Amino acid sequence: MELVELKGRDGRTVRAALWPAEPVSEAVLILNGLESNHTWFASTARKLSGLRAAVLALDRRGSGLNQDLQAGLRPWLDDIAVCLDFLRRKHPEARVHLASLCFGAKLAAAYALRREVPPDSFIFISPGLKTRAGLPRGHKLETVMAALFSPGRTYPSPVSDDRWFTRRPEGLDFIARDALRRKRIPAREFLIGWRLDLRRSLLGRRARLKVPALVLWAEGDRIVHKDKTRAVLEHLWRRKLEAITYPETDHCLFFEPDIPLAEDIKQWTDRVRARQAVGIHRRFSPVLKPAGRKVLVLETDYERVAEAVERGLDEFPLAWTGRTVLVKPNVIAACPPEKHMTTHPRLVRAVTDALLSRGAKVIVGDNPGRPGYGRNEECFRASGILEAVPGHYRNIGLEQERVVLPWAPQLGELTVSRAVLEADLVVSLPKFKTHQLTQITGGLKNCYGYLVGGDKARLHRLGRTPRAFAHVLTDIYLIRPPDLVIMDAVTGMEGNGPTGPDLRPDIRRLIVADNAVNADSVMAEMMGFDRSAVPLLEEAYRRGLGERDLEKLEILGSFIRPAHFKKPSTYRRPLKNALMNYLSNKFIFGFLFSRRARLVVDPQLCQSCGSCAEACPAVPKAVVMTEHRGRRLPRFIRRDCWSCYCCMELCPHQAIDKATLGGRRIFKKIF
Repeated sequence: MELVELKGRDGRTVRAALWPAEPVSEAVLILNGLESNHTWFASTARKLSGLRAAVLALDRRGSGLNQDLQAGLRPWLDDIAVCLDFLRRKHPEARVHLASLCFGAKLAAAYALRREVPPDSFIFISPGLKTRAGLPRGHKLETVMAALFSPGRTYPSPVSDDRWFTRRPEGLDFIARDALRRKRIPAREFLIGWRLDLRRSLLGRRARLKVPALVLWAEGDRIVHKDKTRAVLEHLWRRKLEAITYPETDHCLFFEPDIPLAEDIKQWTDRVRARQAVGIHRRFSPVLKPAGRKVLVLETDYERVAEAVERGLDEFPLAWTGRTVLVKPNVIAACPPEKHMTTHPRLVRAVTDALLSRGAKVIVGDNPGRPGYGRNEECFRASGILEAVPGHYRNIGLEQERVVLPWAPQLGELTVSRAVLEADLVVSLPKFKTHQLTQITGGLKNCYGYLVGGDKARLHRLGRTPRAFAHVLTDIYLIRPPDLVIMDAVTGMEGNGPTGPDLRPDIRRLIVADNAVNADSVMAEMMGFDRSAVPLLEEAYRRGLGERDLEKLEILGSFIRPAHFKKPSTYRRPLKNALMNYLSNKFIFGFLFSRRARLVVDPQLCQSCGSCAEACPAVPKAVVMTEHRGRRLPRFIRRDCWSCYCCMELCPHQAIDKATLGGRRIFKKIF
């Protein structure tokens, strides 16, 4: 056994016990129960190690190896994600499985409902989702009050008799001598357990988990209420789960020497591997390279942008020679370069030339917002990029691959450009712009161009709110995180982007980073956003994909904050007081001003092309073309609008804008 130290998402050091294997075919993360710790799993872990399965046992914060750390729901779930990612990095060819004992099953179920990269399977060992053992009814109110006002106060464990764990003499002797065992539980952890039950009941109503799961039952279990627990699991998975019941056994199966526990777990992992090997879809390995902390901000203009690109590539050296590199600009629609809605062709040419000089094979491509055969080339020609990189443009939307994301099965089958999946390296060239739905559009949002065809509109239906759409964008980002981000901030866009008329030519910067989240955080700070009010950055930071706080980044070059930078009209500046912030969002903005957008069209700018009606993802359509005084103009059906702003975003003539209300302007100044 080895002790490993991992860095949690909050910067704290989390310790875990590792039983390595050589060679490794599977990796298993085990979560402990309410009283137990990693030593209880030692014998089974050694057997699994001998069966070529590496085992990592995590004692949650407040117990075992991490008893010096304060317990908390979010840190517990974050630590699970950190440990799973550690196993994926250490054993990239192995399947990673999440096993849990008793109370740990509550955390495993909560993690399954969380939008994180899931394990390849779940293994529930005597899952304590519903238990017979618990606090007396009269003590529950006392425990809640203690958790709120004296969270460190402890109470006796609900398991009053060690024989409920096992009746084996050697097991009872081990439990009695275990120095890490917890006989008293802090009130805070009882409250977290009840929060987990409430969270599972609320989020589980619409859940339909598809990750394979195995349940191991002890026939003589006197702690777990098996019928109720089985009903909860089948409700979450919407089907019966594969299960094994061991006769004449007690709750803690690790103390039962006569059962083939390790062998059954290994056979299960082998079956999961065989099932996934038969699948017709590409299997993604969500292994991310360690996120760098360096962000380079270079002062430049389009005349001298090639020099800035060379410096950026020198600052972030990669093995370019002989590699196929996909250069992905932001080509939102068929817009000329002087409107600065797309990545400037001079930057694309500078990056292409610099990569060619380093021996790379360069492909330049994107999937614009307007789908359709021939429109890809039309957009690149109008933006000036086709002429800037002769011989290197490719319509990447023609070669597609249907994929299913194991970390986001709710998105269904997605059509992704094959060039994205097969490129050795990806260089993202986003544009420094605001966005009415996501507040900003940068390196994270630029990955939405991986999708081909109508999937973008379909995913807009799944992400109707800014927070829900942030979940979707982060899931898409994980398909292929860019290896390098070079953001065009020479001329930025403010106000109601990403296709608005308000330009900022005074920024004159290039933002270079090897992590898209870090680059977007710097961009948001330059724009003057409170980064906690940008759901996209919040979600990426929560998943550990990058840094949100600039204090943790190493910013080189000439960082600036342009004066009087206009935010989108949908931006809600958070208040310091949490209660006032909630009331202002819920009632002032949510009630007085409906979340549905009030959109108007300028008849003088409208060319009756119908792009807005075609781009609308709502069902039924919220934008329809109607006859008005002898012209075809769009009409907005507000009751069907989702406020996704796709019509504004994809209008090539900037003819659509939000209706201005005097009251809204007043409240924007206040809040």
